[in-house]
Amino acid sequence: MVWLAGLQNQFDGEVQTRIEREKDIMQEVDNSKYNLQKKIDNERTDKSLKLGAFKDSTNLQLKKQHKYIEEFQREAMAEFMRLRERLEHEMDERFDA
Repeated sequence: MVWLAGLQNQFDGEVQTRIEREKDIMQEVDNSKYNLQKKIDNERTDKSLKLGAFKDSTNLQLKKQHKYIEEFQREAMAEFMRLRERLEHEMDERFDA
């Protein structure tokens, strides 16, 4: 009977050791999961910020290009009108003379 009690105590000790080991493993898995989720959140935030900056930069460039094109069109139209006036004036002088 003493021998059986010794085996039971040994078994109980092994069970407790395994429970503690599994508890430690589960805690490590939980910590790893938390750290991974934190890393994913940081990457998502970083990508979101970079995308926002890229979008702002692209919009700024498009506005600059649009402004340049509008200015070019105004200048081209003004030059076209000057050339047209000059041509009409020359034609009037030729045919009136």
